[in-house]
Amino acid sequence: MAKNNVYGFTKSQSLPVAAGTKSGDAVKSGAYVGVALTDRQAAAAAGVPNTSNPVGNASVALDGTWTLPCADAVASVGTALYIAGAGPFTVTTTASGNTLLGYSADVIKGGVATGGTKAAGAGTINVTIG
Repeated sequence: MAKNNVYGFTKSQSLPVAAGTKSGDAVKSGAYVGVALTDRQAAAAAGVPNTSNPVGNASVALDGTWTLPCADAVASVGTALYIAGAGPFTVTTTASGNTLLGYSADVIKGGVATGGTKAAGAGTINVTIG
């Protein structure tokens, strides 16, 4: 199960996902965007865990707030974030040619708002899907 959920999700669905998709990855499947809750189901074989999904699918959360890798600078909470690539997907602030994933969001930890903004370079951002 994905361990990068910050605020709970209420909707999930088994969807076909790109090869190599792992639990916690940003996912785009047709018009759906979300975060993989399980690894992509591989063909049955010794040592392959059964995720209860058809081969090639993963369980995908379609809402909630998630901590995801993002290399772009995010200057303010509420910044639109997009899913880019053909899988594995990346999170970006670039709208052109990409699909809206959600918006940057702070998480309150110990009374302090964190994770809704970041400087450019390697790091993570909190994304509220939708």
